[in-house]
Amino acid sequence: GGGIHSYGGCGEVTNCTIAYNSAGQVGGVYGCNNSISNTILFYNTPDQFSEGNAPVYSCIQDGIGGVGCISTEPNFVDPLNDDFRLTDGSLCIDMGDPDYPILPDVEDFDIDGQTRAMGGRVDIGVYEFPSDLPFFA
Repeated sequence: GGGIHSYGGCGEVTNCTIAYNSAGQVGGVYGCNNSISNTILFYNTPDQFSEGNAPVYSCIQDGIGGVGCISTEPNFVDPLNDDFRLTDGSLCIDMGDPDYPILPDVEDFDIDGQTRAMGGRVDIGVYEFPSDLPFFA
């Protein structure tokens, strides 16, 4: 896979954005037989993921996936300039796994250092919305 390629398992893929990758067999996630959740898999060619566990609570192009998955455009801020934060109105906001563990004494942050589950439920993807931190490409 262009995003993740594994032989025999890749661990958990959680709160990731895997987009605009290409590879011979699968552009997104290949050979990952473990769980995929709260992850955006979009614009990967030729496919988003290979056989294995169906992703859950994820945003997957072409609508393939398990429980809680959506297939609508994730609405990135500026993907042509590598800004994969979510815009206002993205259906990925507050649509992650409702059982995502929010522990009272453990802080969980996105890639920008934003607190996860700011709206009460975790967002799908690597960034939480809103991200009021500056973006550096």
